[in-house]
Amino acid sequence: MRYSSFLGKLIAFMFWYTMHVQMCGVVVVTINRFTALVFPLKHNKIWSNRFLCLMIIGMWILPLAFSVLVLTTEINIVARLNSNGELRWYSFDYEDEWVETVAFGVSGVWIGIVLNVALLIMYLIQFIKFFRNRAALRKSNFAAKTKAYMEMKLALCGFVVFLVLSVFGLILLRMIAENLFDNYCNACIHLYSVFGDINTWISPYVLLAISSQTRHCFLNTIGLGRFIKKTKVVPFTSSVSGMLELRKNSQRSGLSEGL
Repeated sequence: MRYSSFLGKLIAFMFWYTMHVQMCGVVVVTINRFTALVFPLKHNKIWSNRFLCLMIIGMWILPLAFSVLVLTTEINIVARLNSNGELRWYSFDYEDEWVETVAFGVSGVWIGIVLNVALLIMYLIQFIKFFRNRAALRKSNFAAKTKAYMEMKLALCGFVVFLVLSVFGLILLRMIAENLFDNYCNACIHLYSVFGDINTWISPYVLLAISSQTRHCFLNTIGLGRFIKKTKVVPFTSSVSGMLELRKNSQRSGLSEGL
């Protein structure tokens, strides 16, 4: 069962474009968390309004480089049926196979190798930096301590989303290795669809599960704020003096260990 070429080309373009927008979004979040935990005193200066706008614009423009190629060939949507005539999955039938090869190959290397390695290293550096500063953090004031743990929670949210992206990229590489264009690996097709959907929808749920501030804002928005346990409210941003104190305590801790 085939559908119009125009519809196939449009859906294929949106498929590749939105997928790479999501990947770039994970990269932006990782960079943001990296500067927040590794360079806390420079974080606000780095993430100025101008820099944030550039990152957001780049997140939506750069994916065009990965997806515009599919507009150069005819693409049909093919409905794959099982032996009973039931719909199994949809696939894209590319008129020029080299376009499909480049699209999957570049995406597989970019997501499965480059992003997997680079983002994993960045998260490891963040977590190591945070745990090395725990001794100094215990001696800090309440505002600085709350700020640091809040940044860590947000980093954990980003890390969970990255793990889904990592699995998605590895599945994509596996599909390419299994001769994607001729002999589909049935298990990979299902995993590819499942983790693709999880990667699309996971971010808000992870934030709700890990971040108490996000839960409070969400419950207030839907009119259920009265069910929130009454606790001391801490501003999202802490004072500069609190962060300076954290740095001083960290330096003192290092000096005492050296002695």
